[in-house]
Amino acid sequence: MSNATVIRSALFLMAAGGLLAQGQTPSVGAASLGMVFDASIQGVRPVIGIAGAAIMTERLDLGFDLGSAAVSPQHDYVLATGGADPALRLFIIRGRSVDARSLPGANGPPDRIVFSPTGAAALFYQDGTAQVKIVTGLPDDPSIRQLDISGLEGGAAALAISDDGQALLAGVPGSMFLAVGSNIRRIQELDNASAAVFIARTHDALLLDKRGNRLMQWRDATGEVVAVAGELEGLSQPVAVAAARDGSRFFVANAGTRTVSVIDAKTGERIAVECQCAPTGLSSLNGRSVFRLTDPADGQIWVFDGDAPSPRIVFIPSQPAEQSGSQLEQE
Repeated sequence: MSNATVIRSALFLMAAGGLLAQGQTPSVGAASLGMVFDASIQGVRPVIGIAGAAIMTERLDLGFDLGSAAVSPQHDYVLATGGADPALRLFIIRGRSVDARSLPGANGPPDRIVFSPTGAAALFYQDGTAQVKIVTGLPDDPSIRQLDISGLEGGAAALAISDDGQALLAGVPGSMFLAVGSNIRRIQELDNASAAVFIARTHDALLLDKRGNRLMQWRDATGEVVAVAGELEGLSQPVAVAAARDGSRFFVANAGTRTVSVIDAKTGERIAVECQCAPTGLSSLNGRSVFRLTDPADGQIWVFDGDAPSPRIVFIPSQPAEQSGSQLEQE
């Protein structure tokens, strides 16, 4: 890291620390990476700044302690439950404005909430059940419908929903299924269908096989699954997959090598970015290709910054520290 970068990072953290010391909570706006749910404080923290010079601030005041929460990919709304209240609520967040709404038909907290790439749709899944609930029109005009997936044996380990809410992927032991409307069909055999994600505003998707160390792409126009990367390309116990918002690059978090694989969608060229953390996911933050790799722990999160001239991994602290400015970027 250059001296200039160190100085800029330190100055930013000093300014952020000044806001916190004055009791001011910055709004979630343009100079923001978004929000993150921190179970240790039962709340959602704004993350102000940019990757490499950012900080998690005090939690947003949503009126009560949160038992669980899921933040949308665009960071404009949160789906959350209270610690003692099982009702699932929708909080629309724009700047300093918070609009709390109920979600009729949600019927309590699901075990899993899965967002579409832009957050225009989401699905709710209760582990061990044969039903998923699909929510479209988020965040301003949500509507919920139910889909029966009782024909899929073994329960869904991986789930994904398209932005229009019309296509759903469900990974079960040995197979990946695609549901469009009420039509459900097997599209690929997998050793361990560990993750799947649609590419924004399309029905094309990425499929991840953790045990087989494979990344594949479902191409909706041709109805075929093609290989993208495997062990020879550096995949090792892959736990999460994501795509850039324009679909130009794919990203895989590898637990085995503690790396993020970056793959060019057109050329297949790839690099691996090493992390001192153990990546557990790829959750969208504000930016074209910025993702949170870990949940808050020890007062920090680790973030992959694919928007930097050279992709990098940085950590973001929860409060100013005397030397945090010089530690923000991982060499």
